Amino acid sequence: MSEKSKVEINLHEGGQVNVALDSGNVNSVQNNVGRKSNIQSNIITYGQDITLTNNFVGRGDEISMVLKKLEKNDRILISGMGGIGKTTILKKLYHTIVESNKNSNNKFGYFEYKLSMDDTIYNALEFEKTGDRYLDMQKAKKALENYANCSKLIIFIDNIPTEKYEEIQQLASVKGKIIITSRQNEYENYETVFIDKMSTEECKKLFERESGICTDTRDLDYIINTLIGRHTLTVKLLAKIAKKKQWTIEVIKNKLTEIGFKIEYRDLGKTTNILSEYKKLYSISGLNSYEKSILEGFSLLREAQLYKNKYQKFLAQDAEDEENDKLYELYEKGWLERNKDEFSIHPVFAEFIAELEEISIVRHEGLYKSIKSLCLELDDLTMLNKQVYLTELISFGKNVSIKCGVEKELYNIAFIARYFAEYNNAIIILQRIGKTDEENYIKAQLLISEIYTDLSNFEKANEYFDRIEEIWSNEEKEQLSYLYIEYKIDYSLYLDKSAKTDLDRENAIKELEELMTLEMDELTQGRIYNCLGGFYTNLKRNVGNLNKALEYHEKAKNIREKSSTNIMDLARTYNNIANVYFYKSKNEDKEEVNLQKAEKYYIKSMDLRKKALNNNHPDIARVLVNLGNVYVEQGKYTDALDFMQKGLKIREKVLGKYSSEVGGTYANMARVYDKLQDKENVLKCLKKAKEIYLLLYGEKSDKYINLCKNYENVISDM
Repeated sequence: MSEKSKVEINLHEGGQVNVALDSGNVNSVQNNVGRKSNIQSNIITYGQDITLTNNFVGRGDEISMVLKKLEKNDRILISGMGGIGKTTILKKLYHTIVESNKNSNNKFGYFEYKLSMDDTIYNALEFEKTGDRYLDMQKAKKALENYANCSKLIIFIDNIPTEKYEEIQQLASVKGKIIITSRQNEYENYETVFIDKMSTEECKKLFERESGICTDTRDLDYIINTLIGRHTLTVKLLAKIAKKKQWTIEVIKNKLTEIGFKIEYRDLGKTTNILSEYKKLYSISGLNSYEKSILEGFSLLREAQLYKNKYQKFLAQDAEDEENDKLYELYEKGWLERNKDEFSIHPVFAEFIAELEEISIVRHEGLYKSIKSLCLELDDLTMLNKQVYLTELISFGKNVSIKCGVEKELYNIAFIARYFAEYNNAIIILQRIGKTDEENYIKAQLLISEIYTDLSNFEKANEYFDRIEEIWSNEEKEQLSYLYIEYKIDYSLYLDKSAKTDLDRENAIKELEELMTLEMDELTQGRIYNCLGGFYTNLKRNVGNLNKALEYHEKAKNIREKSSTNIMDLARTYNNIANVYFYKSKNEDKEEVNLQKAEKYYIKSMDLRKKALNNNHPDIARVLVNLGNVYVEQGKYTDALDFMQKGLKIREKVLGKYSSEVGGTYANMARVYDKLQDKENVLKCLKKAKEIYLLLYGEKSDKYINLCKNYENVISDM
């Protein structure tokens, strides 16, 4: 390639206006962060409940079938209804396979699914942690792939929810064999083994071992076959109830008959009336009000595993259980599951308890108070302290009844989830918010539209903006003027990010400049100034537009420097000022001076971000890529490429491989490879960027057309 290349690739990161793109998947922070590695032989996971019950019986045919299929298939799905025994079978398989391979170099891992696949791997995998949750989640996936590349790997993942197609696809890059359990009937590329009911004799043996009642009567046959339908979880629960209450077989039969208890199966045994029947069983369980309160609390927090300290924070107060006695009693009675010092509830139990009756917040004042306190103070400096409780917050937000008057808390929980880039859960929670409180409903629709804008899903974002426009009248716009201003700001951000031409960007500017005539507080003015500065930066980059951009950003800076809590707002303005100086370096004679100013403000922005964010956050990635562009202009190509590659990894991980930010990063990396005269990688990066921009903006957009020109220039120069 000639010294003066034909390629003109100048797609430096656009001005960061006001969309806070956040990262990470949610779960409680592990207590073992920083612990020394303690890998025992060929086991690569820790902290999971792999204890095989002493009362395991039967299932020999099913286990043999899985082992046989595993010889020819790398992916196995163990499918069946809730409570049929999938987890027990998976544990048995794990111990069988590990034992038979104890003298091999194979590696084995057992994972209990929690909230997301990323979270599941992060929480269970044995690898050296840095203490930075986001960075560690990225490392965990890479560590799992490394285990698979270095030796034969077999991993077991328990209780994956239904319809998790995208998360299952995340495992495609992991070599080796994977066995999962789920109620889902099938997943692409997975060989399914359907788990049916145990035989009568196996059920009787399980009942005898769990209850201590040794008998072989017609009454027991009748109970197992006719009343409880050979349902594994019910056999175990009834056995524990009988043991605790010292019921005879005759008493059990009479009790079940009196309440009309009978489990029936439909759809070839794949569905059942178990939830309605468990309500009847619950009525004869003899649980007191405190124990029922605990189970209701676990039902609300069903996706969490509670250590004793978390149990005390969320549930113990309502049950008056300072010593955890009632907690352990419920475990002994069979209603809770236990893994060392963590307690949880079986999904089947959680579902039927939620269906018994509306779980009133009045009966759970302690839980509600704890959740509500976590929903206060949503500024940048306090958010990171909430991440240890994210699983509990999200679970509460997804499961609490909206009739309890908690919709404002739901909004705040979704806001927190979005802050940590738990986008899907945030949307699920926001979609639960109804129109009872129209102000809160509009806020929820706005936040959903912001999330879809974050994810570059412009069609869905526009759908929610249209929905907002339809529901409120001119009178409501005046009454909720602050919310109308928020709507206009968010809509202008959407217009700018989805812009295909300068005309679209000018429309975004028009939206905001019209707002300036309305009455608003100073912080809102600062936000609008910041957005306008970013929009002018993204217009045709002549001296006039850049000076206008800098003027707006300076106004935003003066306002935001007065605030001591929302430091991310100031960090964004510093970043945007740096963007302006970067582009001024290309339009004015003082190139080096402007580049130095750009670097200075990027570093100021990065320093603030590191106070509020973890290292694997997209807002960190933004500055990494922008600094990389400065280093390109300064001739520091190795540094530039290093910064951009770090930013790309974060963005692909959190925002997805087809976001506008990922496309922009590839375009910027093409500039670096162009300077290094690496034609092959220039083409690869431009091809990636083209693919993304075509998908997001279409073939007639300025971004796509410019990339095509760059691509053709490289081709013609080869």
